[in-house]
Amino acid sequence: MLSFSNYNERETYQRTLANASGIAIGSGLGRNLALVEKLDFLLAAFEGKPVVIDADFFYFLRVHTKHTLEALRKARVCVFTPNMVEFDKLFNHIMGFDFDFKNLDKFIDTLPGSDLPPEEKEEILEINLFDNVPQLKAFFEKIDIPSLHVVLKYREDVIFNKKSAFLCRAKASLKRCGGQGDILTGLCSFLI
Repeated sequence: MLSFSNYNERETYQRTLANASGIAIGSGLGRNLALVEKLDFLLAAFEGKPVVIDADFFYFLRVHTKHTLEALRKARVCVFTPNMVEFDKLFNHIMGFDFDFKNLDKFIDTLPGSDLPPEEKEEILEINLFDNVPQLKAFFEKIDIPSLHVVLKYREDVIFNKKSAFLCRAKASLKRCGGQGDILTGLCSFLI
């Protein structure tokens, strides 16, 4: 894991990134634009690699949208792991309006087993997301990252790409416990 606290060691970072098999960025990054504005060499390193995006990198993506999206489109695989607040801000930035979580909730509540107690629900359920929540289809078309997969940390996690979608109903601890999102980012980067 690289720390970006000393970005003057650019050569070290460039060598490390050139040899990296994948990149996970966002956890612990912070929002210091003076730091992230100097990381264009990091964006160049995305090409051909799996990239997992979390936390503060969504802020960076919103501030430097065009250049960052161009880099993400060159990634072999791109995974976003936002919570609902991060997703809503990114969605609003890309689409120009807030995401309708009420529509997503309504859809989730109509799925088979929704009326069952949590311990009786099927843990993983394949769902027809884009037909039922067309805002997400429009988002995918507009953001135009061919290899994009989203793991939306929500009341029941929604995992989707442009071809398929799943609802994860597995019982877990609180979603916003310190560090769980960072662990998810690390696991995703390891698995891809």
